[in-house]
Amino acid sequence: MLQANPTDNFQFETNLFAGFTKAKHGSGDDTKYPFSTWGFPSSFYQITDVDEQIYTGRYDGLMDRDNSFSLNGNFAGTLKKFLINGLTLRSQFSFNVNNNTRDLFRPKLLTGNRNYAQNWVNQNKRWEWETYFNYIKSIRNIHNFTAVLGTGIERNTSNNSLMSGYNDNGTYVKTVTGIPSGPDLYATTSISERSRVSVFGRFGYDYKDKYLLSASYRMDASSRYSKDNRWGIFPSISAGWVLSEEPFFQGAKNAISFFKIRGSYGITGRDPGSYYARYTGLTFDASYAGSVLENGIAGSVLSYNGKPTVSPNYAAAATSPTIRWERSPQFNAGFDMNLLHDRVTVTADFYVR
Repeated sequence: MLQANPTDNFQFETNLFAGFTKAKHGSGDDTKYPFSTWGFPSSFYQITDVDEQIYTGRYDGLMDRDNSFSLNGNFAGTLKKFLINGLTLRSQFSFNVNNNTRDLFRPKLLTGNRNYAQNWVNQNKRWEWETYFNYIKSIRNIHNFTAVLGTGIERNTSNNSLMSGYNDNGTYVKTVTGIPSGPDLYATTSISERSRVSVFGRFGYDYKDKYLLSASYRMDASSRYSKDNRWGIFPSISAGWVLSEEPFFQGAKNAISFFKIRGSYGITGRDPGSYYARYTGLTFDASYAGSVLENGIAGSVLSYNGKPTVSPNYAAAATSPTIRWERSPQFNAGFDMNLLHDRVTVTADFYVR
């Protein structure tokens, strides 16, 4: 982490973290055993090289390389005074990059059938940029105000590819290569992208730290939804009363040093699990249950003039172009209490969700 103050009014912060992981896996095939545990020698020290090969040689040709690299970081800058006293401006940018690759090869001695090779690549990139104003104002330490107004942008991209194949060649080439098109070769790729834009604000007021009021308002637009349903609005309001600061409570402060009641009401939001829940997917394979080719073999395709065509993938999860933000109202009431000069703390909450 690095923090610098180029001027009295400007502060810069940055934090970078990089990681590399090299994972190990088992054989990936729990149906094959190179030995029976009850017949395995207690030591290899007194057995011949030939006997040792019998016990351990089956896995010599196995290759399984699973490597992951991640890079995370953030940069932030703060203007401690922006135009007027009490007003600050902060902008921060964060990112995450994750890359995972796995190369797998199982020789036919291990599979009991044919050589198997697989290559899997997963890449995820995410960045977020948020900028907001923060205002603090106190009038004679009686009326205290706070306010926040800001905006944010987020984008996430995921790329995946998988290729695998079987062959009867030698075990020297441990990659997916030299396999002709057909049932012995399989490949698939996917790209997923999503983005979000946010506008948010918050206002707080307290009178002598005794009467507390806070309100917030947030608007989020997500690429998961259609243009008509893209924006979600999530307001909230809360209030509190510190009874232990009232004159009528002073006689009880030896037993109850602090007592506050509070309540809040707000609406929270949640995205659907899928990036593309508003779209009906397409497929080349029309042999799923309930289709006109249900009794055909897997991989059956529709064609037009001898050309393969795509069809709606009704076998996938149901979709809807009118899908929108999930909005959940929530009410909360509770109290905070400190007893015996703050030696004991009690907190109670009641929720309606």
